[in-house]
Parts: sequence; structure tokens; C-alpha cells
Amino acid sequence: MQRDVPHAVLQSETPHTPHHIHHLPPEILATIFLELALDIDPFDNTSHETVPFVLVTHVCSTWRTIALEYQALWCNIPSKAFGNELLRTMLDRSKGAPLTIRYRSRKLSDAHPARGDPKAASIFGAVTPELHRLRSLEIRENHHPISLSRAILQEHWSDASAPLLEKLVIFAEDVLCSGLSDSKFLKGGCPNLKHLEVVEYSFPIWEVLPLGTSLTHLIVECHPGRQNHPWPAMDQLWAALKRMRHNLEYLRIGDLLLAPMNQGMVAADQLEREVSLPKLRHLILADVPDPLVFFLRKVTFPKSTSVDIKVHGSLSRSARLLPCVVESLRAAWEGPHDAHASGAGFMVEELNISVGCDEGSAIWKQWILVGRDDEGSEIWKQWKHVSSRITLAFADRGDLSITTYLGPGEHLCTLDIFPILNAQLDLSPLRILRLGALKQSFPEAVWQDVFAPLPQLGTIRFKDSEAMGFLRWLRNDPSIATTMTSDDEALLPESSSAPVRESRTTSRPWLPKLSKLEFDSVSLAEEEKIPAALLLLDLLGKRSALKSQGCPPIQVKFRRCDWFSRGDYEKELLEMPDVSVCWDEMDLEDCLDR
Repeated sequence: MQRDVPHAVLQSETPHTPHHIHHLPPEILATIFLELALDIDPFDNTSHETVPFVLVTHVCSTWRTIALEYQALWCNIPSKAFGNELLRTMLDRSKGAPLTIRYRSRKLSDAHPARGDPKAASIFGAVTPELHRLRSLEIRENHHPISLSRAILQEHWSDASAPLLEKLVIFAEDVLCSGLSDSKFLKGGCPNLKHLEVVEYSFPIWEVLPLGTSLTHLIVECHPGRQNHPWPAMDQLWAALKRMRHNLEYLRIGDLLLAPMNQGMVAADQLEREVSLPKLRHLILADVPDPLVFFLRKVTFPKSTSVDIKVHGSLSRSARLLPCVVESLRAAWEGPHDAHASGAGFMVEELNISVGCDEGSAIWKQWILVGRDDEGSEIWKQWKHVSSRITLAFADRGDLSITTYLGPGEHLCTLDIFPILNAQLDLSPLRILRLGALKQSFPEAVWQDVFAPLPQLGTIRFKDSEAMGFLRWLRNDPSIATTMTSDDEALLPESSSAPVRESRTTSRPWLPKLSKLEFDSVSLAEEEKIPAALLLLDLLGKRSALKSQGCPPIQVKFRRCDWFSRGDYEKELLEMPDVSVCWDEMDLEDCLDR
């Protein structure tokens, strides 16, 4: 529904012909009004327009009565309500119902340079008497000269209680001083708190946070550069996790873990497990390798738990310690909650390998000196660490994602990380392989030794990745007789991978279950396009001839690939009736059978 609906309704009414919308039951109108209230951005504090759910009270007496009596319409208080009469109006009209408050401080340029955000006092004065019915509070600080969350939660409300509070989120988007004191939030208690997020705030001890037994979701992260306190001691975190272990379902901790100096000398099976988390569904950890290993050695959780690990720091060091991280994770996954579970290995069914900048995190950005100008002044450049992400979908447990970061001067790359992990994986059940933004192909030895024998691998997808190295390797399958002419062979682009080995003597086809190839945004130089298409056509035709050996025909899907567009090579495809090709918007199930 558009925001100008009330005005449109007024225009359509006449004294003798009331609009048909007035025949709607009050409960339907109330639901429509609530949708208007939920349609606005709750953190938008730049617009001065009247909010649409207030406008409906100005349409007619019937609408006004319905809106004023519908408490839920006034319980979700947006950021723009602060600093004007709307806040007081909504508090009054909500009539004691539980409140949801979302507040975002103004940018520094919009605030008085000496006093900061002029709206802050509105929170202190108007909301304090209503704490007993506060159900959800989200504060996002933006260019604020003081820590607003500290001023509210640790000073103004330090001794208050919030018995109905279920969700508390404080997020320092861009704050000069985001440190918290050692005073505990809401000392009076918030026994029903289920969801807590504290992002980009430094704090001296874990006990400042309301880490109660009812928590189901806990997110705590802080950029290392914002830590103006010593890292909080881990013993308090262990104690808190023990308190909430029976309810905790989602845990995310970023750059706040600590590891003892000698923990690497202790074998994993000799460490006493600190806490078990039997209901945990999703675990996200971001830190340098040593604290990650230590944390995983001290916890246990069900095999159904999905785990996302972001390994910060030097990629070279991360690569050396990745086996320790995975081995610690194996022990954590195989805790006492899985006494009746079967399967001891990491049996991988889907494998995703991708490269890209982690725009969602500002942690791993740094300025590096790249040289000097003609006058001798230093030239600095901001380096965004490139992330290498490997995601594994297992047959016998939750998914696992491991992200490492490529910093300045690193000599390793994403393709170097996978062989390190491969020794600890069981790829025999692998069905789907996805490669994203890889500018180099796997070396021929990896395709040959790791992937060729896999009995179940049926789908391989290349997205913005080098694919010709794979096609050249697969074309050398000894069970496929190559019929390309020498002229075509000479036109083929050189692979960036290692030279192709001599064909093996075995007649067993490589990738015997391969049935789908997907090419998404695979770009080629102009001189490479025709040879690449010919290479693919040759491979498709020869794989079709392997039906007698149990190999299925290959279906191919293209998206944003101008080297094999719709309508190209019609004659060649007609000669391969078993091959299916589709483009862009079509699903593989709707492929055009040639």
C-alpha cells in the first residue's frame, strides 16, 4: 500500500457516495494500518514526512477510532519518533502494551558539534518510565561523539529492570568512542532476554553484558582496533556459556577470544571440555587461529550444528594451522550429544570454493605504504583483504564454512588452501562442486587425483571462474577419443594450470556420473571464444558416446557467456540429440533438447 493512500481515499469520497473501502470490517482495516506502520524504515531519521500510520487517523472519524483503539499500531516506535511529539503520542496510544523501539543516532554533521545528537535526551526522559513494558530495543550509533549505549544502559538505566525485554541490540556503526564501562547493563535484571547483539563495542569484562539463562541468540563482535580495554578474560565467558547452555541456539563471537600461551602444547584429547551446548544450531567464530583452536577444544555441540569460521591474520600462518582448527572442530562436533550418531569422517556432499572481498566486515582493511611521490611524500593505499571461502555440505552433520584472508605480499592463494583441507575430508559422496571467482584453474594433478575418481560427482558450476583448464583436462580422458583437427587444436587457449599428464591406461571414465555443467559469467578473450566453444562441443559429443559405460549425457547451462550464445552452433548441437543446452532464464529441467 502506498503512503498517499489516505489522501487518495479523501479525493474519491463524496457526501452521497462513500468509498467502498468503508465497508471493510474494522479488523481488516486495522491490519492494513499495521502493514503501513511496518512498511517504513524504522531506522530512518532523515525524513520529516508524517508517518503513514498517523495519516490514517486524519481520514475520517471511523478510521481514527479504529486506529486509536488498535494498540499494536503504536507499539513499534521508529527512530524518527524521537525528538518530537510523536514519541509521546505513541507511548500514550500504545496503552501499556509491550514496546519495540528502534533508534539510530544522527550523523555528526546533523548534530550540534558540542552537544552531539539532540535526540539523545528524548530517550532518557520519555522511555525510562516505560521500561517495565519494553520488549525490544535496538540502538545504532552513527558518528556520535559519545557512547550513547553506555550513557543509556550503563548510566541512566544502570539500576533499572526490564522484565519483558526479549531483544537488545547495540551497534556502533561509526563511533569515535564506543567503549563500555565495567558497570553491568540493567542491574535490576532482564530475565526474559533471548536475543543479545553487542557489535563494535569494547568492554573490560564479560560480566557487563546481561548474559542470562534465557538467551537463545548471542552476537558479540569488536574490531581489534577498537579495543581500548584489555581483552576480557575467558573464564567469565565460559561461566556465561554454562548458564545459557540449555537454551543457546545461535552463537557468534568475533575477535574477542583468548588462548593461553601454552595451549598449543596440550593435546586435544587431554583438554577438559569446558561447556556443552546441546541446542546450538549455528556457530560463527572470527579470530586468529590460536584462539579459534583453543575455543573449539573447550566446547561440544551436536553434529547438526552449522559452523562458520573466519580465520583472520596472515594466510600463510592460517594455512599451517588450518588442520589444527579442523581437528579441534571434529572433536567438538563429536561430543556426548552424538552417542548414537554414525559416521566418523567429514563426508562431503557439496563443495563450494570462492574468492572475493568481504565487504560485510571492515576488520581486515589496512593502509599500506606503496611508495613515494616525486616530492618524497609517502603514498598510502587501503588494502582490502581478499577472502577465500570454502563451504562444505556434509552427509552426516551441519554445514561448515571456512574463510581465510589474503593480505599484502601473500604468496598463497585459494587453490593452495583446498589441498590442505582435503587430507581431512571424505569426498567420496561429493555430488556438487561450485567454483566462484577463481581466476586460475585447479592444477591438473588436483583434478586427476582428487576429483576424477569420485563416483557421485554429477554437477560442476563455474561462476566468474577459469573453466578451460578443466575442459582441457577432461578432454584428455583416455576413454574419450579426441577428433579435433590439428588446426582447431592449435587455436585452443593455453591453460593456466600445470601441463596435462599423459593419459592413463585405465579405460574407466573420469567423473563417471557427471551430468551437468553450468557456466555463469565465464569471460574469455576474443581470440579464445571460438576455440573454447569447439572444445566444449567436442567434449560433449565424446561424452555422449560413453553411454555404454554408464556415463549420462551432459546437460549444459549458460548465463552471461557471450562465447556460447543462444542460436550458436545449432548444426553441431543437432548432431548430439542426447545433449541438452539452456541459457540464462531457463531452468535445467526446461532445457532445449537438441
